[in-house]
Order: sequence, then structure tokens, then C-alpha cells
Amino acid sequence: MINENQSGLKLGWPDVGAVLCALFAYSLLETMIAPAMPLFQEVYGASAMELGLVMASLLLVGAVSMPLVGRLGDLYDKKLVLVGTLAITSVGIVIAACSRNITELAIGQALQGFAFGIMPVAVGLMNEGLEPRKAAIANGLIVGVAALSTATGLVISGPLIELGGLQAIYWMPLAMIVSSIAFFMMHKGVSIEIKNDPNIDKSNVDWVGSISLALLLGLLLVGLGGAATKGWTSLGTVGPIIAFLALLPIWIKYEQRVVSPILDTRLLKLRGVREMCLVVVSVGFGSAATYSLLPMILNADPAAGIGFGANTTSIGLHMLPLGLAALVVGPLVDRFNRWWGERAVVCLGALLTSLGAIMPAIFNSQSWQLAFGAGILGAGAGITLTAAINTVVRAVPANRAASTFAAVMLLRTFGAMLGTQLCMTVLSTGIRSVSTENISAKFTDAFLLAAAGCLLALIAGSRYPKSLPTSPAQL
Repeated sequence: MINENQSGLKLGWPDVGAVLCALFAYSLLETMIAPAMPLFQEVYGASAMELGLVMASLLLVGAVSMPLVGRLGDLYDKKLVLVGTLAITSVGIVIAACSRNITELAIGQALQGFAFGIMPVAVGLMNEGLEPRKAAIANGLIVGVAALSTATGLVISGPLIELGGLQAIYWMPLAMIVSSIAFFMMHKGVSIEIKNDPNIDKSNVDWVGSISLALLLGLLLVGLGGAATKGWTSLGTVGPIIAFLALLPIWIKYEQRVVSPILDTRLLKLRGVREMCLVVVSVGFGSAATYSLLPMILNADPAAGIGFGANTTSIGLHMLPLGLAALVVGPLVDRFNRWWGERAVVCLGALLTSLGAIMPAIFNSQSWQLAFGAGILGAGAGITLTAAINTVVRAVPANRAASTFAAVMLLRTFGAMLGTQLCMTVLSTGIRSVSTENISAKFTDAFLLAAAGCLLALIAGSRYPKSLPTSPAQL
């Protein structure tokens, strides 16, 4: 936490609002792009594989930028890091909006991937610039706003494209991001930098670790992408995944020997942090898969025995409770901790996420049941992610909070990618019988698999400490 010998500057709620505005804008943009993919394919004459590569470029740059930008936020003035990240993102948005072909679109989307680092830097900024009680509320708002923007994007993307064309989904978020940049540059109170700390080595940013991490994650993306087109047993799937698993321990060993690593594995082994890593991987697996499955079951043709034939706007309205629930419960997590204890709250989040994933498998005869399940899912995901932020902030030194949370988010992203791909495979083939044409059974199997992933989080949460140390670990 911030103290007077670190910096004489503290954040006010206007600063918090500007950070949340930037986070909301980017999350909103990436959500609106998903339902517009068929239109992108039509406008650019692109194949499904080319569009897949466009999204893969975004994910790859995003996965690498999270720990890199987080580490830069630990080393340098967080305001400058945040403004620089938003500026690169803005350039990517402009390139994508003005793109004339699929290559330019891919470049723009890749640059937008740098915005994945916004949340880790925001977490470090909030928790150094606010007193502990306000910081806990702000952490919940970060999670809630991200979830709300995701749900809102599904609602407004269709009407926005109808009113302003495909480029409108870029210009509106860009205006919000540019406004945030202007506020940060004019308002000095948002500048927070830890000074005179002998533990901070600014002389060596781990660029080798960042580049090698990009190559590793590229292998993983190729493998998971191959599963979607060639199946899980094909060489194009198995080969890259085996290479990823073989090279990962070597990369970890390298990071353990670097003076200023992009990912400090010692911090991930701290009590509380290691249990939370297992929780976020499992919740990421189940919640992302469920989030992907809900629009599909809502859109499915009722003649097939399940679904409601909902359009994009209707799907967004049914998904909106997910974001609203996360926005409501996130700021309350600190109060829940005081009432019931930290372990109980982590388990509650895992339990709610599991219920949100399993409910669509059982109750799907009415569309409101799916909306209710989405709300339960959002509440659980909001609790667990807010708990993850609070865990990192309390367990690790202040000068490593942003990069450590970025590593935790990277693990969550890995779980989300794996869960989504596995559940989509189940939806395509089924579990009980590969040849079955019963779409209802396939949806049930996919949702049950997502719920099983969330239940693993409940097991990990039961091992979470009842309370964390009152002061961060010293390395």
C-alpha cells in the first residue's frame, strides 16, 4: 500500500473513474467484435481460418502483454505505463477501423492486445494510491466494470452497427479511451511511482523472457486451434501442445535465474497465491466455457429440441445479468471477508460459479432460466476474481503486485482457452455417443463439463488459508 515516503500523491475517485472508463471501453470493444465476426467475413471476403488468425493475434499479443505491461508497471510510473498502453491500443483501434483488408485488420487487432495489460496496472495503481478499505472496493469495481462491459457489448453491438456501420463499434470505445488518456495527462494526482526502493531493478526488463513466452503461447494457440479444425488426435494438435508442455519447464527454469523476471515463480508459490492460482484456472475454465455456450443455446433453433432462436440483441439482454451481478458483488467482497472469512468467500465464489454453469444443463425450458443462471455465474466469477486481486495485493510486495496479478490473469486466460475449446468440442461431438444428433444432450454434456471445472475451484478453495498475513512477504 502507498505511504508518504513512497509518494506524496494519492488517488481520488475521479482518478478511479478514469481508470474504470478505459477498462470499460476496451472490454466493450472486444465484446462487440465477437457478434460482428460474420459481418467482418462478408466485408473483407475472409475465410473462417483467416478470421481465426485475426483473433489469435489478439490473444497472443494480449497473453504476452499482461505480464510484460504488469512488470513495467511495477518498475516505472504507473500513469505513464497506463497512458502508453492506452495509446498503443488507440493506434490499433484506428488501424482496425480504417482497415481495407484482412491483413490490416489483423495488425490493428494485434496492437489492441496490449490493452490486456490495463487491468494489472489498474490493480497496482488502485492499491498503491488508495487506502486499504477503498482499494478493496475499487478492486471489486474493476472486476464488475469488466464484466458489465462484456454483457453490455452484446446488447448494443447490433443496434450500433445498424446506426453507424461496422466502424461504429471502434469509434465509440476509442472516444472513451482518448478521454481517459486526456484526463491522465492533465491530472497529476493519478501519478504513482514507488521511489528509492532498493528491491526495484529498472536496469533490465526481461525482454528475452517476454519473446520466448510469446513463442510458447503461440505453440499453445496453434495446438488449440488445430483441435477445432483437425481434431484432438491430429498431429497439428498434438505436436504443438507436446512442444509447449516440453518447453514450459525450461522457460520456468530460465525465469527463476533472471534478476528481474517477467514472471517471478517464487511469488506464485506463496501461501494463498498458489491456492488462488488453482482457483482462477478452474473458474476460468468453467466460466469462459459457459459464457461461450449460453449465446449458442439461446440462438439455437427450437425445432432441434432446445434453444430460443434469439438474435444478437436478445442474447445480450439475457447475458446482461452476468455483468450486473459481478458489478454488484465485486465491491462487497471485502465486507464478505469480514463477515465470513476469506476461505469461505473464495469457496462461495467457486460454488456460485459451479451452479451458474450447471443450471443451464438442468433448467433450459424457459429463456429466463438461462438469464438467471448467467446472473449466478457472474456473481461467482466476480467474487473469485476480486478475491484474486485482494490475495495478490496482500500477499506480495507492492513493487510486484501488478506483474504477479498479471501472471494470475495469464493462468486464468489459459484455463479459459482450454475450457472453451474442450466444451466446444463436446458440443460438436458429444460424450455419450459420437454419432448422436441429440443437440440437447450435447449441450447438457458441455455445460456439465464446464461445471466440473468450476467444482475443481471449490476443492482448491477449501485449501485456501482462513486469513492472509497482515503484511506482504519480503523477498
